[in-house]
Amino acid sequence: AAMSSGKKGARAAPKETGKPSTWGGTKEAAVTHDRFNLYAVTPLVILTLASYAVPSSQLTHTVLSYATMTYVLFDILYNLAVPQCQPNLMRWATIMLHHVVTVWLPLHPRLPLQ
Repeated sequence: AAMSSGKKGARAAPKETGKPSTWGGTKEAAVTHDRFNLYAVTPLVILTLASYAVPSSQLTHTVLSYATMTYVLFDILYNLAVPQCQPNLMRWATIMLHHVVTVWLPLHPRLPLQ
């Protein structure tokens, strides 16, 4: 009999394999994407905090806008090149839709609203 961890409802961690899911996504592709996000999103968080800390700084807002747009455009390209970084087609499609809409948001300071 298998030994219990002592925690009620505890499950064994899934095996890390290179086997594709039904969508074709692999854990390796997902881990690579998550690692990229860890390093890419951290500066965006710092820029966001700086933007809140100095609300009158147009430079900070502009840098945040361009950095966010750059990140999202790069992530769109990455998801197009390596769609298996997402677990399934629905997740990929919703992320892509979200990213395309998000690209418009950083344009706000540059678009004249009349």
